[in-house]
Amino acid sequence: MQSGMAPEANLVALKVLDKDGKALLATSLRHLGWVRQNAKLYNIKVVNLSAGAGVTESYWTDPLALAATQLVDQGIVSSRPRATSGRTLRGQEQYGGFLPGHAPWVLTVALRSIEAP
Repeated sequence: MQSGMAPEANLVALKVLDKDGKALLATSLRHLGWVRQNAKLYNIKVVNLSAGAGVTESYWTDPLALAATQLVDQGIVSSRPRATSGRTLRGQEQYGGFLPGHAPWVLTVALRSIEAP
């Protein structure tokens, strides 16, 4: 019986989204702070940042990107699934435009669905 890619891995789940599937920036930042403070206790090595928002500022000033920087500086890999598309504030299409995936220190993972033959 196959048990998965990392059968010895332990997961720590933090709920960021509310009942409507929305998250506040403050909630996301608070949770990333919790990870930073508890990384050693729970042996956290990787953080998956699936929730995000459209890019409206540089990663040098964006609060989520800066919070991810603190995790990376602490030795925690920060990853973000790549969004297929998004829109700028002017409504222009942009690819991969969801923060904090625009920050070069965040590992952005592209997902591609493959149809079975």
